[in-house]
This record gives sequence, C-alpha cells and structure tokens, in this order.
Amino acid sequence: MKQVLFLSLVMMLGCDDSGSSNNTNNVNNTNNINNINNINNVNNLNNVNNLNNTNNVNNTNNLNPEIFACPALGAPTGTVVTVSPSQASELRGIVTAAETGTTILLEDGFYDMSEGDNVSRLVFATPGVTLRSASGNRDAVTLDGAYLTNELVSVYASDVTIADITLTRAYDHPIHVSGSDGNPIEGTLIYNVHVIDPGQQGIKINPIGTGYTDYGVVACSLIELTDDGRGEVRNNCYTGGVDAHMSMGWTIHSNTFRGFWCETGLSEHAVHLWKTCRDTVVANNTIIDCARGVGFGLGETTETRIYA
Repeated sequence: MKQVLFLSLVMMLGCDDSGSSNNTNNVNNTNNINNINNINNVNNLNNVNNLNNTNNVNNTNNLNPEIFACPALGAPTGTVVTVSPSQASELRGIVTAAETGTTILLEDGFYDMSEGDNVSRLVFATPGVTLRSASGNRDAVTLDGAYLTNELVSVYASDVTIADITLTRAYDHPIHVSGSDGNPIEGTLIYNVHVIDPGQQGIKINPIGTGYTDYGVVACSLIELTDDGRGEVRNNCYTGGVDAHMSMGWTIHSNTFRGFWCETGLSEHAVHLWKTCRDTVVANNTIIDCARGVGFGLGETTETRIYA
C-alpha cells in the first residue's frame, strides 16, 4: 500500500542541541495550539504571515517563501556558456574556469558523467555560478554517473545555483553542498531538479570544519529512489532525500520525495535536519512511500556549533 504524506504546514524549528528551541513545557496540551498562528516566536519567525520579508530567512534567491510557488527561472544574465552533450568530458573544466556571474546552459541530451571524480565530478569553487538546462526542462537534460562517480555536483562556494536538470546514479550524492574549512558558504539554490537513485543521500548538506553551509533553498524538485536503484544502496540502507548537518536557515519547499526505503535496513528521512541545525523552514512537500518523513535532530551528539 502506498503511503502519501502531504506537508502543507510550515515547520520553522531550531534543532540546535544547545537549547535554542523553546521549552516544550510551555505547550500544555494540544488544545493550546488552535492553529498555526498560535505557534509563538520560534527564532523570530512567529507564523507564516511573518514570512513577508525574505530577509527573515536571509538569501532565498528571490523565491518568496510566503507563496512557495515554482515559477520558471528568469533569463540568464552575465556571461553565458552553452554546452552540448558531446562536451560532457569537458564540463568539469568548464565549471572550474567559470567566473562569478557565469551561467552554464546545458543543451538537451544525455551527459555521460561516469569517468570518476577526477573527470566527471563538477566542483563549484567560485561564487555566483549557475548550472541549468538551456530549455528549462529538467527531464530533457540528464547527468548520469552510472555509480562510477562519487558526486556529480560538489558546491564549495556561495550563491551557486543548480536548476532544471536531472542527476542520476551517483555512487554517493548527486548534489553535495559543503564549505571548506574556514570558508563558510551560503545562498545555494537547488531548484527544479530531478534526483534519481542516489547511492547515499540525494542532496547532502554539511560543513567541513568551520566551513558551514547556511541559508540555502531546495525547491520545486523531485527526489526519488526507484526499484532500479534500490539494490545499489549500501551500508544498511544509508540513503535519503535531503540530509543536512550543522546548518542554519535552509528553506525546503514544494518538493516531492518518493521511494526512500529498503528491503533490509531503515532508510534515512525524506528530509532530515540533523543535530545542531536551526532556523529551518520545511513546507509544502509531498512524501510518498518513504520509510521516514521529516526529522529534526535525532539522538545525542558531541558535535557543537556556536551561533552568534
């Protein structure tokens, strides 16, 4: 039997283990919560009506979280580089060479990204670079790692946009967002992507040292594990949709998560903001046939992050 969970409630929760979340003793019983407007101040986001100003969740790349709509991205500005499927082996170098303000447009077709991390992994180390399809049709552009490339997209810089494409069969993560030690990043936009059959989590978000990853958006995307990819999952079903550690201010909205379960082992959540995360907005997502839905925190930790 299929299980469908549609999450229209906005969840604005701090899951910082240091005690930034409100005291649950203040909620005496469920009758005290008449509707979403009665949820008191959680990190200065009182209720959904307070989301008028996008500065409340910092950089959402012009997506208003009050509306949670999925409009097409605007026309690219700045330097535009167009790439064809025949240039798949050159794409890593094109991304590396891109300067701030560059948009890389992928023409429709199949991009063979199965030559391993040294050839096929796309590393975004320059801020303000965009990778998207030229047509805007995410199903018309496929980057396939064939489980031979660990990560298809690695984000190490601020204000990187990944949009309107399909990423499939990464050995680990199709998209991995992580700062480098001493270099925190923010403003990542993952928009209208289709992530299929990751070997581990579909979208991984975590710091490296003090290189924290804050104020990003995952929106209007389809992230799924199919029967074709289920057998490729390793380590007792270590997979899931979006998985974040020690991150602040992410907005995850208007996505569909499907099929994260295994015959043996327990999958991670469709959306999981682990320990020491805070100021997260999760809203308007549909979760279908997943072992676990949305998680905030989970268990004890020795990890710490001091928020200013």
